[in-house]
Amino acid sequence: MDMTSTVKQDVLLDDSKSNDYFVYCIELLLYFSMACRIFGTQFGVLNIKGLSCEIILDSEATAFIFMLCRNEKIPVSIYFALVINLIANVTDLYVYEIFSRNMVYWLSFLMMACFVVRNEQALFRFILFLSTAVLFSVYLGGEFYGHSLGISRLGLAQDSAGSMFANPNALAQVAALTAIAMFFYSLRAGFALKLFCLVIAIALSAIVLMTLSRTGLAVLALGLLFYAIAVLSGRKGLVDLLVLSLLVVVAATAFATQFENITTGYYYRMQEESDRTAYWQTAAMDIRDTLFSGQGSYAGFSSTGIKPHNTFLWLHLAFGGLCAWFYVVWILWLGWAVFRGLLQKDLSSAEKLELLAFFSMFFAVQFVAIFAPANFGFVLGVA
Repeated sequence: MDMTSTVKQDVLLDDSKSNDYFVYCIELLLYFSMACRIFGTQFGVLNIKGLSCEIILDSEATAFIFMLCRNEKIPVSIYFALVINLIANVTDLYVYEIFSRNMVYWLSFLMMACFVVRNEQALFRFILFLSTAVLFSVYLGGEFYGHSLGISRLGLAQDSAGSMFANPNALAQVAALTAIAMFFYSLRAGFALKLFCLVIAIALSAIVLMTLSRTGLAVLALGLLFYAIAVLSGRKGLVDLLVLSLLVVVAATAFATQFENITTGYYYRMQEESDRTAYWQTAAMDIRDTLFSGQGSYAGFSSTGIKPHNTFLWLHLAFGGLCAWFYVVWILWLGWAVFRGLLQKDLSSAEKLELLAFFSMFFAVQFVAIFAPANFGFVLGVA
């Protein structure tokens, strides 16, 4: 979404840099540092205390030096993320005498991702990397959590791959974002690459469905709505629709048993009442108590003992009002940047719909996630 802050040729899909070795270097730093987080157990990184943190920080520092050497423009979102990090770390140092590592990781990944997505080919490789990481994580550590009614949800086993999105809802969100990114990228790809993108996107969509995540389903449906509009309004819309429909029919036929479980599971899940709204009952009082200082990243609980699944409220409770309201300003700025992007004549209608899709999905998750931007899918979306 940051690509709307300058004209398209400056930050979006610059083919002149397709063989830029600086881009390759930053890509490798981004993928390596992310892989050490996702597959830390498999790589043995977690066996050495602090190694994962060191890899990520070194990667960020090296990438930042590369950007300075190239006189690259630092995206506005990085400044927002930096201030949010400063407030969070001051709070954690005061409360726990430690750094808020997860916030630093988010800043590191976002900065590298913002640079990488400025290149058309690098953008696709980043989408492909995240898609592959999700699929391999499910392959290595995916397991179905049973229910008394015979309903099962897909999640990731603890201490396996993908621990940062092991929760079914987090897994559903990263799968949904990467699926939508693949769907939209297929619109500007040749036929062979289009088929490949659609197959990967359908596989990721199936993962979303198998998690039985209501949030994941809503986010995926929202993205698919914008994608469907882009397909139908395109010059080859009918062909794209036929290819996609054929692949969906094949997938549904091959996995008919699983889809029956999914249908039953979602029917049951939609009847369930969520306890994640209980924190709103004490939200006003909790906000007053954390106007100037928060409880720290390891807390951030409401007075009823619930950790809010709402990014603004959690930031307020964890790091205080200044951090939370500064975050709101960032969201408003992103909305303004997207609006400016919609007015640009350089962007095609499909690209404008893609902008709307990513921003809408990101904005919707603010109300159901503890800290929405940290999800790797939204790192891609914001970048």
